[in-house]
Amino acid sequence: MNAIDRLKVEVAQYCVHCGSPMPWIEAALEEADELVDLIDELKPEEKAALKACFPELLRETAHTPVAALKTGKLMRRLEPHVREAFKQILYSLVTAKAQELLKPFGF
Repeated sequence: MNAIDRLKVEVAQYCVHCGSPMPWIEAALEEADELVDLIDELKPEEKAALKACFPELLRETAHTPVAALKTGKLMRRLEPHVREAFKQILYSLVTAKAQELLKPFGF
């Protein structure tokens, strides 16, 4: 194991006991939700669908691929600066699989 591998530490994003998001995850999700509320190009039901996808992007579940593709399709319709804002808020927290699925959509 090299020095860089030894420095990598897996930090839980969700409580192993109750499943609640850790405070920094909850804060990021709240910021992403607030950003969605500022988007005029999306209908209310599209905003709700996008918000529902965010938690699924942060952990590996059976719904993660669907959430990633749905997020990408909705975000593709938005201005590049809006996608960049989402990237700054959530992308570093998104699972590797979800990141791969989001790349074709400009992430």
